[in-house]
Amino acid sequence: MNTMKRMLSLLMTFSVIFVSVAFFAPRTQAKTISSLKEEQSQIQAKIDESEKKLTSLNNQINSQEQVISELNKQLSNLSDEYNNVKMQKYVVDGEIAETQKKIEDLNAEIAKKDAEIEQTIQLFCKRLRANYMAGSSSTLEMLSNASSVSVFLNRLELLKRVTNNDQALVDELNKEINDLEKAKSDLEAEKLKLVQKQAELGKVEADLQSTLNAIKVKSEEVDRKLSQLQNTASEIHENIKDFDAQEAQIQKEINRIYAQQKAAEAAKRRAQQQQQANKNNNNSGASYYTPKPNPSTGFAFPVHYSGCYLSSGFGYRSASISGNAFHGGIDITGGNIYGQPVIASRSGTVIVAEHYSNSGYGHYVMLDHGDGYQTLYGHCSSVVVNKGDYVKQGQVIAYVGSTGNSTGPHLHFEVRYQGEKLNPLNYVSF
Repeated sequence: MNTMKRMLSLLMTFSVIFVSVAFFAPRTQAKTISSLKEEQSQIQAKIDESEKKLTSLNNQINSQEQVISELNKQLSNLSDEYNNVKMQKYVVDGEIAETQKKIEDLNAEIAKKDAEIEQTIQLFCKRLRANYMAGSSSTLEMLSNASSVSVFLNRLELLKRVTNNDQALVDELNKEINDLEKAKSDLEAEKLKLVQKQAELGKVEADLQSTLNAIKVKSEEVDRKLSQLQNTASEIHENIKDFDAQEAQIQKEINRIYAQQKAAEAAKRRAQQQQQANKNNNNSGASYYTPKPNPSTGFAFPVHYSGCYLSSGFGYRSASISGNAFHGGIDITGGNIYGQPVIASRSGTVIVAEHYSNSGYGHYVMLDHGDGYQTLYGHCSSVVVNKGDYVKQGQVIAYVGSTGNSTGPHLHFEVRYQGEKLNPLNYVSF
C-alpha cells in the first residue's frame, strides 16, 4: 500500500513538473535578451549622440538669440539717434529759412535807404544846379539886399543850415545803410554756418541710415540662421522621442522575457518543493485537514474549527495593549478555540518558526509561498514545524494560543505581498 502511495505521489510530482515547465518555459524568442540589450545599447548611443548635438544646438541658439538681442539694442539706439539727427536737421532748415527771410528783409530795407539817399542827393543837386544857374551874384544879391546886418547874418545862417541839413541827412542815411549792410553780413555768416551744419547733419543722417541698413541685413541673416538651428533642434528632439519610445519598447520586451523566465523558475521551484513535501509526507506523521481555499485567491482559512469568529479586523483600531494602532492582520477567536489546530493557508516554505518567544507575536510561524506572498500565524500555544520545512496547504503548523502581546486565546493571521501587509479578508473566506 505504501509503495503504491509513493508511486502515485512521484507520478503526480512529475506531472506537476512537466505541466509547469511546459506552461511557463520561455517561448522561443525572436530575439534574445542579449540581442535586445545590444539594440538598447545602440539606441542609447544614438540618444546620447543626439542629446550632445541638441546641447550644442541649444548653445548656438542661445548665442544667436544674444546676437539678435544686441542687434535690436543697436537698432533701437541708432533709430533714436537717427530720429534726433533728422529733428536737428529740420530745426536747422527752419533756421536757414528764417535767416534767409531776414536777409531778404534787410536787402529790401537797404534798397529803401538807397532810394532815400538817391532822392536827397537829387534834391541837393537841384539846388546846386539852381544856384549855379543863378550865379554867385544871386546869393550875393540875396545877402546884399539885407536891410540890416542882422538880416544878412540870418540869411547867411539859413543858407548854411540848408546845406548842412542836406549833408547830415545823407550822412544819416549812409550810417543806416552801413548798419544794415553789417547786419546783412552777420546774417550771411550765420546762414553759412547753418548751411554747413545742415550739410554735416545730412552726412551724419546718411551714415546712420547706412549703418541701420547694414544692421537690419545682419539681423535678417541671424534670424534665418536662428530659424534653421531651431528647426534642426526640433527634428533632433523628435528623433530623441522616437529613440526613447524604441528603447521603452525594447525594455518592455526584456521585462516580459525576464518575467516569463522568473515564472518558469518559480514553477520549477514549487514543483521541487512539492516533490520534497511529498517525500516528507511519506516519511513523517504530519497532520492534515482538507482545506477549503477561496476559489478566487487559492488561500484557505487558517483555523480548522467551526466555532470561530472574527474579533478584530484589519486596519486602525483601539487596542487595549498598545493603544490606537494599525492592526496588520485579523484576529480569529471563539469558544474553546485554545489548542485548536492552525493550518497552512497555502503551500509554502517555513521561513520563521518561533517556538519560544513570549513578546510581540509570541510563538508564531511565517510561510513563504514562492510568488511574493507570505502568511503569518501569531500568538500560538505551540509550533509544530521548523524553519526550512515545506508544508502543504491544510497541513497543521501550530495550535491556537495566547502568547506574546495577547489579551486572550486567538490566532493573529496576516497576508503579505512583497512585504506589504494586506487585508486577509480579501484572500480567505470563513
